[in-house]
Amino acid sequence: MLKVMIVDDEAWALDELTDILREHAVVVGTFDDPVRAVEAVDGLEPDVVFLDIEMPEMNGFQAAGEILALRPQTGLVFATAYSQYGAKAFDLEAFDYLLKPFEAARVIQSLKRIEKRFSVEGRYQASGLSFTVRRELEGMNLSQVWLSKNGLLTMIPVASIDACFVGKTDRYTTVIAGGAAYRSSQGLQDFVAQCGEDNLSRCHRSCYIRPTSVCSIKPGKDRTLWLSLFGWAKELPVSRQYRQGILDKLEVKKHPG
Repeated sequence: MLKVMIVDDEAWALDELTDILREHAVVVGTFDDPVRAVEAVDGLEPDVVFLDIEMPEMNGFQAAGEILALRPQTGLVFATAYSQYGAKAFDLEAFDYLLKPFEAARVIQSLKRIEKRFSVEGRYQASGLSFTVRRELEGMNLSQVWLSKNGLLTMIPVASIDACFVGKTDRYTTVIAGGAAYRSSQGLQDFVAQCGEDNLSRCHRSCYIRPTSVCSIKPGKDRTLWLSLFGWAKELPVSRQYRQGILDKLEVKKHPG
């Protein structure tokens, strides 16, 4: 049987799903706190996670992103009491969508779909959540985002983010905030869109900065630039393609280099 984790901040929902699923799967953990659930994923190694969408501090979509970053083979099933989220948007083999109050037959059907994928492929192949769907359902733009540092998840205000970038060999986005470096499991473009493209400006194909965080500009080769940020020691690149746009954002009248 598949190993299942259930995450919901409502006690009745946890109990109801547990009662339905325990005869068809092994329930390895139930959590009313999505942050604790994410931290427990590596140890419990669930095959499937049933996630509430509407939760305080970290919603189901944010938790899903963190879970997939840790265990990309995990199957995901979302649950909500609000039909306006659009069940059809989740009618995919990769993940499913359940409405509260739960119907036992529908819950079991969802589990069987994922179980079938396991039996065919040996493990569940989770496709990434459509960012268009995530953006609509998360109520973009967010004022705070969950980021990880030294294995701990931390809520960071978007207004404090100075820059974000992806290294050549990185599979995550590095986020600079308040002089410290954090990690996001999202890709660079998804992360910037979540924070709001008005907040961050692109300076390189793999880097965005907050113009008000720039403290100095240094000319580089072939009309490129290097930027220094308040409280961050490493310089960030500006490619020729984005040079003029960055200078305009910084209101620099006399162009360096």
